[in-house]
Amino acid sequence: MGGFTKTIRLLRKDLLSVCALLELELDFSGEDIEFVDKNRFLTMIDSTISSCRQISDSTASSILRHGFQVGLAGYPNAGKSTFFNALLNKKRSIVSPIAGTTRDYIQDTFTLNGITISLYDTAGLRNDSDDSIELEGIALTHSLLDSSNLIFVINDLTLGEHHSLSLLHSLQERYPATKLCLIHNKLDQSTLPPAIPTDNVFYVSALDGIGINSVKQYIENVATGSTERVTDVLLNHRHSALLSSIIIHLTNAKTSLTNGMSNEFVTIDIRRAITALGEITGEVLNEEILNTIFSQFCIGK
Repeated sequence: MGGFTKTIRLLRKDLLSVCALLELELDFSGEDIEFVDKNRFLTMIDSTISSCRQISDSTASSILRHGFQVGLAGYPNAGKSTFFNALLNKKRSIVSPIAGTTRDYIQDTFTLNGITISLYDTAGLRNDSDDSIELEGIALTHSLLDSSNLIFVINDLTLGEHHSLSLLHSLQERYPATKLCLIHNKLDQSTLPPAIPTDNVFYVSALDGIGINSVKQYIENVATGSTERVTDVLLNHRHSALLSSIIIHLTNAKTSLTNGMSNEFVTIDIRRAITALGEITGEVLNEEILNTIFSQFCIGK
């Protein structure tokens, strides 16, 4: 069981137990018996709301809502735009031998194994430009890289394998939590014998398509790992909407409880939250509350 599914089921189990006790109190309402510590229940509601918000805001759910974001970085004229087009398998970005052609960013998407990949072609990074528009584009590049899940540093292999290492190291220092990968481009024009690729270094010819499929497989592997997709429920738009509804129902239940309303009103929203949690994991409510009551109390025996 994946982490996401396990967390949702635990939250649902806790709410199911409390809901059973609240409904049991309704059955004994004439005897003024309380089975639920209201303060502990309020704390549990707050904790559940917090957990739902954390899940909704997590990296995995963000990737499913907005796509797995891949940023392309490199010195001007390293072949970023050609590499961008090669990954998309279409001409989307303007390719020019003139350095600094890309001033703004270009974004497009493609799909790998059901995961949307958002790809960003950005302005070339250099420190010697005095062009105000290009400098603004470089600032925008860093803003996009800051929100990327994966950064490809494109190196012009005709200038040597070490040409972009200083840029790679500076980006690693600037974005320590982001996975970076070095792409040696223009393999078709290089006279250097390529070294053996590693899991984060690739040799490609974006112009001829050499090595592009390996890069796509790498993106898919990283994106899949980031969404815990191997054994887990994939958080999609519907799940995100359900989490939002759960937060609303629990907030309503908390308000009812705080205002001293009867359990009948409180359990309405608790039941709705349990049902929504069950829709995410594929569990249904049905007679679970009754089963929970009988498992905790020897009623009718």
